[in-house]
Amino acid sequence: MRVLDETGAETPYVIRTTVAATKTESWQATIRENSFVAGQYTQLVLDLGAYPRFHNAVRLDTPETDFILWVEVDASDDARTWRIVKARAPISRFRKEGLEGNQTIRYSENNARYLRVQIRETVNQFPVTNAAVFPSSQSQKDVIPEQWLTLQGARDPDVGVPAGTTTWTLDLGSTNAPINALDFTTSQQDFFEVCGFRPARTPRNGRRRAAAKSIATSETRAGKNRCAFRSTAIPAFAMAD
Repeated sequence: MRVLDETGAETPYVIRTTVAATKTESWQATIRENSFVAGQYTQLVLDLGAYPRFHNAVRLDTPETDFILWVEVDASDDARTWRIVKARAPISRFRKEGLEGNQTIRYSENNARYLRVQIRETVNQFPVTNAAVFPSSQSQKDVIPEQWLTLQGARDPDVGVPAGTTTWTLDLGSTNAPINALDFTTSQQDFFEVCGFRPARTPRNGRRRAAAKSIATSETRAGKNRCAFRSTAIPAFAMAD
């Protein structure tokens, strides 16, 4: 392109342009399982944390220098029931040829807590040292921030409950706000309990909703503990362990 002034003389110019760049932040997954089934695959079970964002890609860190392998990725909310989110995807690296290749697998967007990665290396276990998960576009949307309802302070448990069960009935008010976790503190040390909650009142249709359950374990940080559940909206609930 040439730029001419009114006399026809060529005028120097500079073209400036902007290139959009997206900053994608990943977070480390905890490798809960790293096993090998001879003749089939290396299997990883990744824990993304109790409240993962929507995600759609995982990167595997490996010291292997030259390979090309197929990978399957499954997702689960409880590490027991799995669904396929990517049936077949390649990972590769060819350092002998100066090629870093690709060790990132993209899969269907979801917010499951667990990922199972099966690497189709049949002869030897494929070494994986770390795994990082990438948030999807769904995670960038405006969402209602996490909010906490401060309930009653220190209190005694309910009376007249079956032996072996401790129950507290808590009033959440009349907002029917969805809840999916309960934090509590206790002076008891070193415990492992199943805790659950259920509506304290029977709905109008007379049917009692099923109780949700979670695992509560002691933590060293000020005795804080958490029971996490699937989100539900109820005006009051009874917590039991």
